[in-house]
Parts: sequence; structure tokens; C-alpha cells
Amino acid sequence: SKWYQRRVREGARVLYLTEGAGIGSTDSLVLGIMKHLAGGDTPAVHRGTRQTALARAAAQYAQHPFSADCVSVNHLDTGMFGLSISGHGEEVGDILKASIGVIRELTNPPSDEQLDLAKKKTDTGDHISERYG
Repeated sequence: SKWYQRRVREGARVLYLTEGAGIGSTDSLVLGIMKHLAGGDTPAVHRGTRQTALARAAAQYAQHPFSADCVSVNHLDTGMFGLSISGHGEEVGDILKASIGVIRELTNPPSDEQLDLAKKKTDTGDHISERYG
């Protein structure tokens, strides 16, 4: 896995990515479901924090504004999967560690309700991508 860090003023942005899966593969569906279980593609909140597993885990370490999102990008033959973290420079390492912990916890089976919702979001996203590019 590779990660890149770019400092902007007092903030930092970290992308912690690994190779994903190609469009239409079974692995791309699994990674899409994992993304939604962790809290990817939730609506933005103008003030406050999105209430996702990633945001709840990161909030324990953040005293400044932050974002923690799961990323799953698929292309024809490959893709990228991982985390996108933004936060205060001194906090971003702890936020990243907490976010990695959330991804590790996805090995534990989710509830049937959580899994069904993630499947629906993944299925909807795939149909929209196929139809509109």
C-alpha cells in the first residue's frame, strides 16, 4: 500500500490506498459494499459531522475540523480502494489509525439490516455508473 501526504496550512490530507478491482467484477461489488458499511458516499453536512463509522472513530482524536471517507474507484481492469483523510496536521495520524481500525472491523459480520442497505446503495451506484458513465 502507498500513502501520500500533502500539507496545506495547518491541515493535512492523506490518501491511504491499495489496488482495488475492475468494473463489473465480484470484487468491485464487495469493495463497494465495504465502502458503504464504513460510511462512504453519505450526504455532506453543512455544519457538523456526518454520522458514519469512520466519522465516529475519528472524532475521538480530532479537536479540529476533519473528514474521513472510504474510497472505492473502479476502472475497466483495476481500481483503488482505501481511505481519504483530512485534518489538522498533528491529529491526522491518529485519525488515520482510527479509520484503519474501522476498515479492519469490517471483517466482523454486519447486521442483516446494515448489509441490505449497503447492497442497495452499491447496486444503485453501479447502475447509475453504467448508465451515465
